[in-house]
Amino acid sequence: MNQVKDSSPDHIDTQVPNNIDFGRSFIYCTSVPENHTPRLGMAACCTLSSPGEKNRSYFLSVACIAENMYRSNDLIHEPAAEFILIVAPAMEFLMIKRHASAEHDVRSARRVGEVMPSRDGRGSRLLEAGVSISRYGKYHTIKDYTDFRRAQ
Repeated sequence: MNQVKDSSPDHIDTQVPNNIDFGRSFIYCTSVPENHTPRLGMAACCTLSSPGEKNRSYFLSVACIAENMYRSNDLIHEPAAEFILIVAPAMEFLMIKRHASAEHDVRSARRVGEVMPSRDGRGSRLLEAGVSISRYGKYHTIKDYTDFRRAQ
């Protein structure tokens, strides 16, 4: 099994996504001044392609509970929310907080280099948005039902 950590979209091969070990792959983003680099499990990826244009890959995190980080108490947001992240490595990300009531949902898109609002009012600059992909060494592409039956 090999692991690739590279935030450059030119180095991420998602043309063969069926060999990605999602259980060992993750999404991350780094911001300052706190030198903050949260990591979230990777749930899915997709590559959009259009003739004559560069492919663009997007990665979806596993959902987690929204929290206040680096605190000794009151970690879980009130009201509770589910948090997911969608990343286009080295380019941008979309944060989504989903609450029990959709009227409280939050969506925030940011590009690498931008300053994000922070609770202390100082802001936090996004330095990097990337993925670390682990891949299975051996795999078989399933093309039809016969291949599926053979794999069982």
